[in-house]
Amino acid sequence: RELQEMVAPPGSTSFEGPDVGSAAIVQVLASEGAAAVDPLLDCLEGDPRLTRTVNTVGTYNFSFVPVSEAARVALNEIFKTHEIGVERMLQSPNSPLPPPPALDS
Repeated sequence: RELQEMVAPPGSTSFEGPDVGSAAIVQVLASEGAAAVDPLLDCLEGDPRLTRTVNTVGTYNFSFVPVSEAARVALNEIFKTHEIGVERMLQSPNSPLPPPPALDS
């Protein structure tokens, strides 16, 4: 799928990001269920591309939404959760939260 072509509608306020979950491609991927999980996980883990969706905050701050965000939203829809991607956010150097404990392999 060409997630970089995604255009999501804006959120209901200027302080919300775009509604990635309502983008047509995200809905199609989520409807594919288990068949889409492996490609979406690959995208979440290492796809550096950006979508055509712009995230604007206020008047002058904006950024493009990464395809990994679209993959994360689709995976959360497939698994009916909001947990996917949380660990990655916690590992971000900008996160105010401590990193999660390491899992024994």
